[in-house]
Amino acid sequence: MTHGMALDTFWIQDTSGQAYEEAHRLARLSALIHQGLSGELDIEAEISRAGFGHMPLRMRAIHVPPRVVVDNGASNTYTVIEVNGRDRPGLLHDVTEAMNKENLQIASAHITTYGVRAVDVFYVKDLFGLKITDKKRLEEIRERLLAGLKEAEAEASAQAAARYSA
Repeated sequence: MTHGMALDTFWIQDTSGQAYEEAHRLARLSALIHQGLSGELDIEAEISRAGFGHMPLRMRAIHVPPRVVVDNGASNTYTVIEVNGRDRPGLLHDVTEAMNKENLQIASAHITTYGVRAVDVFYVKDLFGLKITDKKRLEEIRERLLAGLKEAEAEASAQAAARYSA
């Protein structure tokens, strides 16, 4: 938002596809969000600890090539960035961290998963609140996001291979 705050709405499910309805699970989730926002929780360490342990071995073997599409024609006022890759713990964190390093303001994000594939669409502006129009800058953003996805995919594959061989 213009005053530096973010408003997010999440619809979440547990691993069986059911809504979080149990009071103790909601309380734990709320506490974790508070700890993350206040800096009491080391988010990178928690993501690393989560790893691919929740994913069956047969699903880890499916290759999902990373892809980043930057579109300036889809919106009159925003640059639209679509990020595709393997769904994994920390994907959204890594993508938004890369966008932050590129000084992008995320106005809207639409996060979707299809099996092991994540398709995330972001409506962004530059640091000054303007649509990004410079072609060189757009390519730099695309390359940075793509490089981050490829690096994370390589690390995840190495982790999965190490766990499988152990």
